[in-house]
Amino acid sequence: MAKKKRTYNTRRIKRNLSYTVQEVAELYGLHKNVVLRWIKDGLPVIDGRKPYLIYGVDLADYLDGRQKRRKQKCAPDEFYCCKCRAPRKAWENQADIVIKNESKLSVSALCAVCDTVLHRMGAVKKLAEYQKIFSIQTIQGPHITDRASPSVMCDIRKENRT
Repeated sequence: MAKKKRTYNTRRIKRNLSYTVQEVAELYGLHKNVVLRWIKDGLPVIDGRKPYLIYGVDLADYLDGRQKRRKQKCAPDEFYCCKCRAPRKAWENQADIVIKNESKLSVSALCAVCDTVLHRMGAVKKLAEYQKIFSIQTIQGPHITDRASPSVMCDIRKENRT
């Protein structure tokens, strides 16, 4: 079964053209019933009669609006939990920080509701702010395995060729 796509590239739409239902379906590789469902959900059509015609600007605005409604803003002390599908606070306000490089760090914690591991990227310059917000368990720097070309010392035994 194909995975349901939730975001569509609205830059592919010619805003000054009108589209039929079939053309919109072909533009995104969808079945025409998906576009008809969008019309029932509020996608404006030109005159309300069949065959339905859709202005490109209306289609782009509708798809952008669907995407904006799905987004949820997290507060500085929250993570987005994929299992709960909502912003959640860290369990006991505890977090682990891993410094990825000189500018980025990763903050990890457990969801206070479902105990799922939560992740969030941040800036190293905000480390003091994260320490005020969370009770930090560990702060780790970059490891040798995190680098693009690790320098490994090894002893390769070569056969004696005499």
